[in-house]
Amino acid sequence: MGTLLRVLVKKNLKAWDLLLPHAEFVYNRAPSRTTNESPFKVVYGQNPLGPLDLLPIHQEKMNVEASKRVKEIQELHKRVQDQIEKSNERYQSQANKHRKQALFKPGDLVWVHLRKERFPSKRKSKLMPRADGPFEVLEKINDNAYKIDLPGEYGVSCTFNVADLKPYFEDDHLENLRTNSLQQGEDDVPMVGIENGQSQSQSNSKEVQEAIQVFRKFIEGQSYYLTVPVSACCNLVTIIT
Repeated sequence: MGTLLRVLVKKNLKAWDLLLPHAEFVYNRAPSRTTNESPFKVVYGQNPLGPLDLLPIHQEKMNVEASKRVKEIQELHKRVQDQIEKSNERYQSQANKHRKQALFKPGDLVWVHLRKERFPSKRKSKLMPRADGPFEVLEKINDNAYKIDLPGEYGVSCTFNVADLKPYFEDDHLENLRTNSLQQGEDDVPMVGIENGQSQSQSNSKEVQEAIQVFRKFIEGQSYYLTVPVSACCNLVTIIT
C-alpha cells in the first residue's frame, strides 16, 4: 500500500488525500497472493467495471437467477477458504523452519522481551534494555501462553506469548574464575620450561668455550683431536656469523 501511494502521489505531496479513493479501488480490485482473488470478487462475486471493461468487446454476462448466484458465491468462498488454509500452512512451515519449541513449567525463571508497543516507557531509547528479568513462571495456560510473576509497576497483563519468553540460566562464569584463579604470589608462566631453558643455555655456552679453545690450539699448530660435539661447532659458527 505504501508503494502504491508513492506511485500515485509522486510530487503532489499536498494532494495525497485526494488520491486515497483511487488507491483503495486499485487495492481492492487486485488479486491477493493469499486468496488468488481480489477483495471485490470475494465480497461481491465480481470485480467492478474498470476503464477497459467499458470497451465494446464481448464479455461474459452474469446469470441473474438468484439460486445460481448464491451457489456461485458459495463455491467462490469455498475456493478462497481452501486457498487461505494452504497459504497459512506454507507460511507456518517457513516460519517454523529454524524455530525451536520452548516449553516452560511453573517455577522456571525466564527473561521477558520488552516490546515497544507493550512497554512504551521501557523502550524510550534505543540504548535501553530490550529484556527484563528473571521472572518466575506462575502458570502454563497452553504451549503458546504463560502467566508470569510480573511486578505491578509494569502496568500490563502478566500473560505472555512464548515468543516473548527466553529461558534464564544462572551465570557461574565468575564463580569458576574465583575457583580456578592463581594463588597470591604465583606466576602464570610455567617454571619447568624456564629451568630447562637455563640449563640448556649453560650447556651450550660450555661447549662453545671448548670449541673456541680447540680452534685456537689448531691455529697455533698444536696437535689436538677434535673431540668436541658437532653442536658446539655449529654454535660457534652461528656466533661468528
